[in-house]
Amino acid sequence: MRGRLRLTLVLRFISEYGLKAKPVATGDVPSTITQVMSGQVDIGWSVAPFVLDLLSTSAARMIARASDIAAIREQTIRVQITSASNLAAKKDAIARYMKAYNETVDWMYSSPDAVPRYLAFLAMELVHRQRQMVRSIPLIEFRAVGLVWHLRTNHEIGLPRFHDRSSLRE
Repeated sequence: MRGRLRLTLVLRFISEYGLKAKPVATGDVPSTITQVMSGQVDIGWSVAPFVLDLLSTSAARMIARASDIAAIREQTIRVQITSASNLAAKKDAIARYMKAYNETVDWMYSSPDAVPRYLAFLAMELVHRQRQMVRSIPLIEFRAVGLVWHLRTNHEIGLPRFHDRSSLRE
């Protein structure tokens, strides 16, 4: 199982729901889908837009979402970071970037013009379905929620620490 977040979430699913499951490394999303569909593993992890075609034809079923785990439902999952020195040196450029990024994300999830331009390799109904799966909340917030929970979970499962208190304050 690659990636700290995926491993953490899988272990939380097992713990919170009392499952008798053994996490198995399956690689990236396409290889995980292959292993699930060929019966090599019982359950796999995926993200949109992958597997939307299989969901639409009922070849696969979504059995859970990360938001089903109460402990992380409102937590920040992905963040964009920079160092304090980089922020100090390039504050105006970073502010302009974040403004443009927020405007782009808002446009992607609110404008009907965005859908035809988004991921042209997908069928239109799959693009619409992906947009429907994303909660209609602000995608970009300037706060991080659940960092202590993630750090504690990583420690509990034996992953190495990358942060100390001083770097977290920074």
